[in-house]
Amino acid sequence: MRKILAILLVLTLLAGTTAALAATDETFATPGERYAETVTVSTVRILSPNLVFKDGDDINNNLWTRYYLDEENIKVEYRWTQPTSEAYEQRVDLSLTTGDLPDFMRLTATQYEDALAAGLLADLTEVYETYASPALKERMTLTGDGPINAGTLDGKLYALVQETDNHTNYPGILFIRKDWREAVDMEAPTTVDELIELARAFSEQDPDGNGADDTYGLMVDQYVGLRYLMNCMGAYQGCWLDMGDGTYEYSSIQPEMRSALETLHTMYADGLLKTDFLTSTSNWADVNSGKAGMFINSYTSPLSLMDGYEQSGIEWEMYPMPALTEESYPAASQLPNGYDSYWVVNKDCEHPEAMIKLMNVFVDLQTNRSDYLHDTDGTPLYEYNAVSMNTPDNNYINYLSIVEALESGDTSALAVQAVQAYDYCQAYLSGSGNRNDWAYYMIFGPESSCTVLGEYYIDPDNYVQSAWGGAPTPGMISYSASLNSLEEETFIQIIVGGDLTAFDSFVNSWYSLGGETITQEVNAGLSA
Repeated sequence: MRKILAILLVLTLLAGTTAALAATDETFATPGERYAETVTVSTVRILSPNLVFKDGDDINNNLWTRYYLDEENIKVEYRWTQPTSEAYEQRVDLSLTTGDLPDFMRLTATQYEDALAAGLLADLTEVYETYASPALKERMTLTGDGPINAGTLDGKLYALVQETDNHTNYPGILFIRKDWREAVDMEAPTTVDELIELARAFSEQDPDGNGADDTYGLMVDQYVGLRYLMNCMGAYQGCWLDMGDGTYEYSSIQPEMRSALETLHTMYADGLLKTDFLTSTSNWADVNSGKAGMFINSYTSPLSLMDGYEQSGIEWEMYPMPALTEESYPAASQLPNGYDSYWVVNKDCEHPEAMIKLMNVFVDLQTNRSDYLHDTDGTPLYEYNAVSMNTPDNNYINYLSIVEALESGDTSALAVQAVQAYDYCQAYLSGSGNRNDWAYYMIFGPESSCTVLGEYYIDPDNYVQSAWGGAPTPGMISYSASLNSLEEETFIQIIVGGDLTAFDSFVNSWYSLGGETITQEVNAGLSA
């Protein structure tokens, strides 16, 4: 999932260069200038039914579309919207099949490869070089040339690629009820064995002191929580691992995964996990109502803990993930592919530079205009944008500046996105007692979840990243859906009571049902 955009020839070279650029010279703005005549461009997007508009505004007429028109003389028209990412991708697939594309749009990695192979995309090399603002170019290369390379084929830029927030979003943070840990008189765990013993104490020693058998040790869900526990045990799901001998293998079929499943099987059998965790919709309710004493989840989890803080004053401690041994503490977190959105332009678009100019606007407003990001009541105004390019791991960058400002009192270096979080933190320190202030302080304060991220994951680069970062191979397209379904079913079956020999059968089936083909493709691609 990665690739980026492009440049346009200067005005004096535009006339007569290509049919796509054959409009009058006055229409084409020079870099940084407003179009002399209104340029209309079409696009498509996900439009959540929960997104709020006010005062008669809608997706076609709001403060962002008005800014585009007033400042750039660009009119954005939406051909269609879809309420979910799944529906959006299905509609895009249909558009790619028919070749009926808007002027610009966001694609997945697979869709990008398909559109590129079909010759549907504009070469953005020159328009990116000419029209992209210095701030946009800086953002595109903040972590290196990976995003640009991801959008480039044979030296030509076909997509502006959004790098994900994987370094902040993927590591697991261990949250522990402070009062429960003190009640059972145990230290925070650094190994999996210690984690299990603390979970057992929370399940069996009545940590809330109410005399009832109504607590359990570790809240997990079917997906994220299990993945974090697997990472604690040195197992990584859905990744391609460099085996150190020039070959690459699929992580979910390794011996470490078998051992991890055996441990999870035992934990479930011993009652340390909620018996209905596969189907439960009350996981956060359990945490906030005092039924669960630990969980491993993302750094933003305090936003889901506000009910417990507000209603019962529940306080949580935050730690990195425990590991198999003291020497390997903390456990490394797995990282998926680092690119998830490919912004592309239709090859028939008369003004391919327009998307670049809109992206310049996004970077500028996100950096300098808080009134375009959130309304006074918290409405996420930034979601009205037609195209985006976020700073990778921006919340962690904001955290660093927030902590510095909290210590010094100097807020001049805060980006506009960080000001609101800083204000929440200050309000908490002033004793507001507000649940929102507490949650933001737990995320952005000097001893927060972001602190754990920086100290134990980001600074030491404590990750296991999948070696395969390209678009799906032909074998992946053909077999991954069925193989992933088989993997999920087998792992869940083992955890909730199945025989561990099911893992061995799964490995054999995985190879015979397409895994062998995918393995050959991955090794060929990575050794090329």
